[in-house]
Amino acid sequence: TSRSFRVFASAAVVVCVAAPFSRAATVVGRVLDSTTSLPLAGVEVLVDGVPSGVTTDIGGGFKTEVGAGDRLFTFKRSGFSESSVGPVAVAAEGETTAPDAKLYPSIADDIVMLESLDVSAGLVKGSAGDLQNTRLKADVAIDSISMEQFSKFSAGDAAEALIRIPGLSVSGGEFAVIRGLSDRYGNTLLNGLKVPSPDPEKQAVQLDLFPAKLLDNIVVSKNFMPDLWGDTSGGSVNIGTRYLQDQFNADVSFGLKFNDNAFGEDVLSYSTGGNRDRYAKGKDDRPAPLERSAAQVVPNTESGDIGGKFTASVGDQIPTVGEQALSVTAAFSYDTGVTARSGRKLTHRTRSSQPATSQPSTFELGILLPPGAFGASDFSQTEYETSIGGLVGLGYKFSTNHQIGFNYLVAQTGSDTIERQRFDTLQEPGAISNLNGYTDWQQDVIYYKQRHLGVYQVRGEHLFPDLNDLKLDWVVQQAGTYQYEPHYTEAIYAIDGAQFVLPGTNGAPSPLIRTWSDTDEDQVTGRLDFSLPFDTPFEEPSDLKWGLAQETSDRSNTGISTVYAPPTGADVIAPEAGQLFDNLLINGNPTGLGSSKSVGDRELTALYGMVSLDLPAKVRLAGGLRLEQFYMTSAGLGQFGNETAQNIYQQPGIRDILGTANGDFTTDLDEQDVLPAVGATWNPRKELFIRLNYSQTVARPSFREVGAYFSQSIETGNLILGNPALQPSEVENYDLRVEWVFGGNPNNLIAISPFAKKIGSPIEKMLFENATLGRFESWANNPGEADVKGFEAEVRKDLAFLGDFFAPFSFGANYTFIEAEVPLHPDTVAQLRNFALDPSTVETTRRLFDQPEWIANFDITFKAPKVKTEVTLALYAVGDVLALPGSGFPQEFDLYERGYERWDLGISQPLRGGWSVKLSIRNLTDPKRGLIYDPALTSQEYERTSYRAGRDFSLSATCKF
Repeated sequence: TSRSFRVFASAAVVVCVAAPFSRAATVVGRVLDSTTSLPLAGVEVLVDGVPSGVTTDIGGGFKTEVGAGDRLFTFKRSGFSESSVGPVAVAAEGETTAPDAKLYPSIADDIVMLESLDVSAGLVKGSAGDLQNTRLKADVAIDSISMEQFSKFSAGDAAEALIRIPGLSVSGGEFAVIRGLSDRYGNTLLNGLKVPSPDPEKQAVQLDLFPAKLLDNIVVSKNFMPDLWGDTSGGSVNIGTRYLQDQFNADVSFGLKFNDNAFGEDVLSYSTGGNRDRYAKGKDDRPAPLERSAAQVVPNTESGDIGGKFTASVGDQIPTVGEQALSVTAAFSYDTGVTARSGRKLTHRTRSSQPATSQPSTFELGILLPPGAFGASDFSQTEYETSIGGLVGLGYKFSTNHQIGFNYLVAQTGSDTIERQRFDTLQEPGAISNLNGYTDWQQDVIYYKQRHLGVYQVRGEHLFPDLNDLKLDWVVQQAGTYQYEPHYTEAIYAIDGAQFVLPGTNGAPSPLIRTWSDTDEDQVTGRLDFSLPFDTPFEEPSDLKWGLAQETSDRSNTGISTVYAPPTGADVIAPEAGQLFDNLLINGNPTGLGSSKSVGDRELTALYGMVSLDLPAKVRLAGGLRLEQFYMTSAGLGQFGNETAQNIYQQPGIRDILGTANGDFTTDLDEQDVLPAVGATWNPRKELFIRLNYSQTVARPSFREVGAYFSQSIETGNLILGNPALQPSEVENYDLRVEWVFGGNPNNLIAISPFAKKIGSPIEKMLFENATLGRFESWANNPGEADVKGFEAEVRKDLAFLGDFFAPFSFGANYTFIEAEVPLHPDTVAQLRNFALDPSTVETTRRLFDQPEWIANFDITFKAPKVKTEVTLALYAVGDVLALPGSGFPQEFDLYERGYERWDLGISQPLRGGWSVKLSIRNLTDPKRGLIYDPALTSQEYERTSYRAGRDFSLSATCKF
């Protein structure tokens, strides 16, 4: 839009004016062991006697930004004598290569030469080299992605970055799924602390809320240790932000982007009557609850537009007295754009109510054959999204042993989804396909959601040499989040030539449904972690760790829904569709009016203790216990139209699966969990590591899953209702990882990680049916035990060994296979057998909810040695994922999200004066996506939805000062 261009044009002027003052230059180099000529990792780099904030990676390499001119480089590492190189003439433009530095072992420190890293698997931070070193020394299997890699893969937010990590997929483009286990089996952390989720359905925070510009790194712990939170069953995603700067740095970037389905094409749109959408604050431009305004019910079309993005950051360290220094960091991100998709959707379909013996042979558990008999429709969908993020950090270093910091992170998004379906027929029971002679029907859906997350953190790091090098890390946090969903509308009407009609009969569908929903959560949390080195009889250094943590959260949801009946008497006819609803809203009254309020409280208190022992033969043992006291309450009963949650909880068949037959519709959990974990690491050869871990964890329901209120699903079109009877699931975890970093180069890596898990009474979302509401979704404890087995395989390698021509190339690949099985609920099996043509063919087991069978990644990078052009081609592919299991009430097959592959291309080119440009194209092949019925149980593919997401193009320019 024109307002977006003004923002980006202003940014361009600022950058162009500031560019001549750029003084930063890039220096790369390498540090070697003088006795072996092998690369040295973990070496601190100082420039003119000042720490540069970087250390060498496992290949001995470093890369730092410094001022142009003659610079002296000094290198320090425990176990080696200090060494210097220079002065080095650093050019103002391009990249300067420093001569190789060599460090000589110090005899006095040589025993502890390899033990200079203090590793915390849950709270790691730093560059790619630092993260790689930490990975090799950690007590559990971890994977990570650094700030440098965000750029390599053209990742605009945390969700886009995470799919490059082995075993990671992202549900709905927002939520991390680790080894096929969804949000309740893991956690999302910000600098080690849980953050609340604005999403009304998930307890994991949406990862697309975190612009890449605000982040330093992301670390995923695949196993549980007592210093991690007790729900780390699948894994833990820790998002790191930097609060201490070592030197001045600043950059600004701006660019344009578009989706080829939306650019230059007609897309759905509507007028909000305001301009707050540009600030992701559009709630106030939507009708208030029960407001009679007919605006924003029927969309129109307009030409698609391009979006844009702008980011800026600045940081510096200001020396004060002696070793003391003040650090300041600030970053800002703004992103706006439009995407579009179109395809086919099956919303209304025939089901048979006849006994199984009389069903015609053209039925498969209620699904008609051939596909042409479906009540299918063409649909188009447009999404407008604006995302704003900011980060402010202050840090103070009192000395090399004591530092504290403050962070404030804010993320705000507003997204408008507009969908239109054009029905050839409506085949819902009631036979309205030829109602009053109207065969052409249309449904419009308009849905706006506004999300916000604000986090205040204060943290500190302290080392006490006089107390045997006792280390204390602490962090406290206050966070608030919300998701507002104002004026979700579903409007359905008939089309008769050039006229639009609301048929005047009770046999017609409800012409209009409107809902409002607000979800708010406040959280206070904190943790203290102590680490104390101690000596053992084996003369190897070991660590004792202990700590405590607490989290308190309060969440509320308020909602209003209105359902309008068809007009009585004569048909209502108008030349424009919007006029139908002007008349309906002004002159009519809703026949169904529902309101709900749900409130919940959660408190978690944890204590832990663990020990890490370094034994002879390069064996390290770690283990301990975590004690967690968990309280959770939820109260309130929702209503949608004239239907209440209480009535549904008592519906025969449904109540037995949900566990609500006792008539108690409140949640009151009081759990005490003792969670053990043990692990062993063996380092039989240099850079070969074998890790074995066992742990017990717990998977707890979220506020939404126990909340007895209704919400809408834009993906399936179904209503969603929580289940207050849910109980936690106990999980056992078995993990093995073998990894080898060879040739002293972090780009040369082979790793394989088998794993197995047993989940007692797993929580799963299921599909049900109610006579008033139709199909709806809810959660239930599966009474059986889920078995999850699989493995991850990863390889990274540069291609220099093939000759000079291949030296600029490197590649990486990973593959995850997951076999997850869970028994069907006995009531589901019995119900399906009643309707099956051959009851013996009804399966008694299926895949676990939200589990892909496989995930694959591949990337190849070319970096021109002279001109520094970098090109990365990356593949992300995932198999079919069980998105919605059928309960047997109704008799439906399970719904799967169709597997797909995505190719992304990124090209970057450094320019003079600190400038660089980047082109990225995501989803190059634009494969078909959508929902399909269980492919293992149907004779051919049946699509619930089918669409193509389009290709996303982005062009940006960045200037570093």
